[in-house]
Amino acid sequence: MSEAHGLSSYLGLSPEMQRRIQSSQDNIRQDALDKAIFSDLVEDSGELRSLNGSNPEPWPSLLNDLWATYYKANPELVPEDQVSTAAQVNREFVKRIHEDPTTEQTRVSTVLDELAAGVATMAAGQALVKEVEEREDLRKAMREAQAAQKWEQRAANEQEPNMAAAHRHSAKQCADRAKELLQGAAQDMRRAVRLAMQAGQKQAEDIQDALGGWGMEQGELVTMPLGERLQLAKKLTTWQMRKIADLIGRFRNLARSRQKQKVRRSRDEIHSITLGSDLGHVLPQELALLRHPVLKKDFMRRFVEGALMQYELEANEPKGRGPIIALIDVSGSMGGDRLEWAIATALALVDTAARQKRKAAVVFFNTRIVKEVHFEPNEHSMEKFLEVAQMGTSGGTSYEPAIMRGLELIQQVGYREGDIMLLTDGECGVTEERKALFLAEQKRLGFRVWGILTGHDYDMYGTLTAISTRFWPVTALTDELAGDIFEECY
Repeated sequence: MSEAHGLSSYLGLSPEMQRRIQSSQDNIRQDALDKAIFSDLVEDSGELRSLNGSNPEPWPSLLNDLWATYYKANPELVPEDQVSTAAQVNREFVKRIHEDPTTEQTRVSTVLDELAAGVATMAAGQALVKEVEEREDLRKAMREAQAAQKWEQRAANEQEPNMAAAHRHSAKQCADRAKELLQGAAQDMRRAVRLAMQAGQKQAEDIQDALGGWGMEQGELVTMPLGERLQLAKKLTTWQMRKIADLIGRFRNLARSRQKQKVRRSRDEIHSITLGSDLGHVLPQELALLRHPVLKKDFMRRFVEGALMQYELEANEPKGRGPIIALIDVSGSMGGDRLEWAIATALALVDTAARQKRKAAVVFFNTRIVKEVHFEPNEHSMEKFLEVAQMGTSGGTSYEPAIMRGLELIQQVGYREGDIMLLTDGECGVTEERKALFLAEQKRLGFRVWGILTGHDYDMYGTLTAISTRFWPVTALTDELAGDIFEECY
């Protein structure tokens, strides 16, 4: 899409008209790249298009100025005498936008970031429209500014000099009336701008927090087309997705913390006592000599000679590990907090698998396999995360399809020692033949099964007890339980 075409579509002008007046419409200086990015935003965002189409009062170039304020590293005002008569009315808003302290706070996360600047512009623009509509003087000023813009367009199209001059005079009259109305409603304008800037700040922070919850940075999305990023931002900032993102972020941090503790405990094992000068491994009784004025000299001598008693450690070398597979029950009774907890736990395990360079899979089941989402070692895919997070519930429960599919996925990889987490709120049996096959393969391949039965403090049929390396029958899904699972699955 060309820059001229994009802006022309946005402003509702012909390409020729756009070329003749666009250089004078901006109060914030912008280069061709800035305008091209904003044009793409407008084309890809129904929200931005509707601000111009269904709400003509906040004239189009003000949104462009607002975008440039958020995006540009150093927003610079164009000299007023180089700005069109109609756009000079915008300047009153632009000045207030730059004076508002919230603007600079928001720019911390929007400068040179197309996505953050775009969502902030949408939110601030929508809030400004709402505030203008609710204040009569501001609404009248916007209409006068719109009339000024139309007179300017007529002047630009007029071939007869006197008529063109008359149209420009009419444009100035409308603009002057708009400025007078804005001056009389200065307090209302400041309030409108303040609320708009707060809305922009909140939206920019929401998208930043949402991506952080999923373990993503905005820079990681730069290869995604801008329109797709905007759609992603819209999904991530819904109430439901923000709730899940908060839980995922908490669980991911919990998983990493538990695993670090376990690594520190198991990195090395004491093998024997030897001689050396590694102060980190010297026996405590040797270090105690440093407190004795005479024995301290003996300690220093033996330190130089490498003759201090110290632990000899045997390192636990990391070995290849099988995949982490989360089998999640999505029967009708698993809706709400149960499914959210399960999804957050599963994605924290996916994060664990990525850092350990292991494959991972999230398999949803009810009486059949409903959906599978697979992750390669070290893969972080926002699209796949959303596939998992947006899963719904329906139907009954059967363990058999789930555990047999989990076994298949374990069998497909070359490494032993995989991990399967099966989370359900239902109780059902498995045929003795299938159970025997599963247990035999579990012993052969050395994988582990972590069974979580939520809503119950017992396992009526004994299926989960029989197949699980560890089984948790629980009445509540807590952070502590999640932490135990993360530590076991490491």
